Amino acid sequence: MINDYWEKIKNWNEQNKTWFWGGIGGVIITLIITIAITIYSNSGKQKTSPSTIKNNDITVSGSNNNTFKDLKSTSGDVNIITGNGNINKTVNKTTINQGIPHQDYLNLAKDFGITENAVKNFFKIIQQKEVPRKDWDATLRQIATRHKELQTRLKQFNLLVDPEIKELRLKAEEAINNVDYDAADKYFDEALDRQMFCINNAEKQLTNCKLSAAEMKVDKGDLELIRINYKSATKLFKEAVELVPDGDEHKLKKAEYLQKWGYTAYYAGLFFESQTALEQCLSIREKLLPKDDKNVATTLNNLAVTYYSQGKYEEAEALFQRSLGIYEKYFGKDHSNIANTLSNLGGVYMSQGKYEEAESFYQRSLGIRETRLGKDHPDVASSLKDLAWLYKSQGKYEEADHLYQRSLGIYPKALGKKVQPNFKTILQNYIITSEEKKLLKKYLK
Repeated sequence: MINDYWEKIKNWNEQNKTWFWGGIGGVIITLIITIAITIYSNSGKQKTSPSTIKNNDITVSGSNNNTFKDLKSTSGDVNIITGNGNINKTVNKTTINQGIPHQDYLNLAKDFGITENAVKNFFKIIQQKEVPRKDWDATLRQIATRHKELQTRLKQFNLLVDPEIKELRLKAEEAINNVDYDAADKYFDEALDRQMFCINNAEKQLTNCKLSAAEMKVDKGDLELIRINYKSATKLFKEAVELVPDGDEHKLKKAEYLQKWGYTAYYAGLFFESQTALEQCLSIREKLLPKDDKNVATTLNNLAVTYYSQGKYEEAEALFQRSLGIYEKYFGKDHSNIANTLSNLGGVYMSQGKYEEAESFYQRSLGIRETRLGKDHPDVASSLKDLAWLYKSQGKYEEADHLYQRSLGIYPKALGKKVQPNFKTILQNYIITSEEKKLLKKYLK
């Protein structure tokens, strides 16, 4: 039967060979042969599926038949998982999860003296912060050291604090021991809020205590001034200044105490200390008070006196002039308080040899005092004495003697016999000529 078919094919081919092999038939035959070859080539191959190779704690999986040893030449998708690791590294299509076996966790925990759970949490931190593999060991040890230091510090805490704060700290300590840092952070925040509340209240109480103590120091200083214990008073006023708390709301109070400190230090003969205190006082008052405030004028006047005592006449003159301008605006040009500054300016000019200017200010001071206070007032005697000293310096002895006689007649009337010894000492500081000494001797009889 097969032979009959074959003969029919040969006869058909003889009859149609021209068009078949030269045209469409050649194309058809070629396609049939190609398909047959392809089917035959694939028929002997086996289908493959993703393979998985396991060896102890190592798992290699992928769509290939390579083993773990041949991994470097693998070209498919490969997943490698070692131990309990959870830190991923991806290179091209290869994903490697590198971790530390369970036994290594135990060893590290033992080395660091902490729990296995703590070590696992440390690795979580390392993962979150993307610490390089080469730095793992050093970083782990650093974290473990800090963890243990914090535990030790919390155990050593024994200060007396608010019970609520103490409870929150204990909860934070427990959370740290359990390596629950988020919970510990929350407890610390709550404890800090409570602590800051306590601090604010304590600071208010401390501020009030300091202000009260400073005021008491000033009271004692004033008591020492009454006793004419200038050095003791100076020390107390200085301590009062140091007690005043910082803050703009307390600066004027500090200036008040600085004024007292500087004033008393001058009478104690501590001129540089007086200058320092008064300069600080002036700086505060000029910043916080109006330029024409009476307290500014007082500080200017006192600081000028200190400069004058140190021979700083130009600086003293400038401050006296500023002080005078404020006083005249505040009190009026004929007020008795103006007379002191006028007298001070007279002294500055006299020390500089400017006798005409000195006489002008001395005369004006004398006129205000006689008008406002009366001709028998001790301040009038002081102005007479200043003018007498000026005239004597110029060689005008008759005018000087006349003024001295007037001043000698005022003190006993105003102060009484009980102050006569002090009065004698005061006058002896000014009487130099033999005629004046005779005058004093005659009066004292």
